[in-house]
Amino acid sequence: MMAPDSTLDWMALVAVVVFLVVLFNTLANVVYLRRQRRLTASGPLPSVAVLVPARNEERNVGRLVESVLAQDYPSLSLHVYDDQSEDRTSQILAAYDDVRLRVMHGDGPPPGWMGKVHALYRLTRGVREDVFLFLDADTELTDPKALRRMVARFQGMDLEVGTGVTGLKGGGTLLVSLIGSIILSAMPWWVGKRIPASSMAGVNGQCWMVRASVYRTFEPHDHVRGQVLEDIHIGRYLHRQGVRPVLMDVQHDVLVHMYANLEEAWSGFRKNAYDIAGGSPVRLVVGLAVYVTGLLVLPIMYPVLLLPLFGIKWVTDRFLGVPLRITLAAPVSWVLGAAVLIHSAWANWTGTNEWKGRILTRQSG
Repeated sequence: MMAPDSTLDWMALVAVVVFLVVLFNTLANVVYLRRQRRLTASGPLPSVAVLVPARNEERNVGRLVESVLAQDYPSLSLHVYDDQSEDRTSQILAAYDDVRLRVMHGDGPPPGWMGKVHALYRLTRGVREDVFLFLDADTELTDPKALRRMVARFQGMDLEVGTGVTGLKGGGTLLVSLIGSIILSAMPWWVGKRIPASSMAGVNGQCWMVRASVYRTFEPHDHVRGQVLEDIHIGRYLHRQGVRPVLMDVQHDVLVHMYANLEEAWSGFRKNAYDIAGGSPVRLVVGLAVYVTGLLVLPIMYPVLLLPLFGIKWVTDRFLGVPLRITLAAPVSWVLGAAVLIHSAWANWTGTNEWKGRILTRQSG
């Protein structure tokens, strides 16, 4: 790249600096997470309540229940909220005869609540364990020692709130791999509890852990009751209360079977991509302009930009075990990301944003 002598040259120069900073942050996060694997904790293990929302999860819920009940853990309970499932979810849950399993049956969220948020809030009522572990129904604990490892890391890091970067299985990888790239590159997790701003905080709703005393003090699900992107809002809310979420590497402990194919992944991303972009027309336009310019337009005009861009994707994909062919097809993923963002915005504006048979009505703020 020659010395900048035009607006585009200056934009490209700024993009190089930004991409290199993001690459540094990504590498720092990966090193930080790898070091966690050596952490151990002594002393008694706290009691744990695993809390799971389930709506039309016949494909997944049995696998999760069996993996949780198979845990070699001294004090464990599993709580599943069957939210008006229209498939065989209820029958699958009813087939288990284990005193550690509690199944609640709901009749849909009340006005102002999102279904998942309401389900998890209801599940926390009356639970007496020391630690809450929130898992999505499409997750799976990898082996009978998985929960011990997660809690030992949680205890060893002396956390109040920990959120997990999980292992990923399933289809739609061209889109799904973007999640790992965003989690590992967009936030400075390597500073631990010193994350300076709530805008840099968040939790991964697929897997996060919190001390029950902290949860009862701040009641995060009640605070974000109407949010589609509840996990990011929970992380920011807790940060503002002085409780800093910390990222944990649980790839070898928790697998997420997210989507069977690209069509399912598209529907899942459409559900909340607009909120990820800020949830307003102005933020969407600005964010989309920056995204398209930085990831698509400038790299075509200045191919040198592809080096740090592919570097970021290479680091995140290798850490998360994403196939090499998906990494090499990163530009396709970036184009799909922009397209699904536009579709998500349109679905929100027209009131057609649907997930699992329900229209999602956003709440501002």
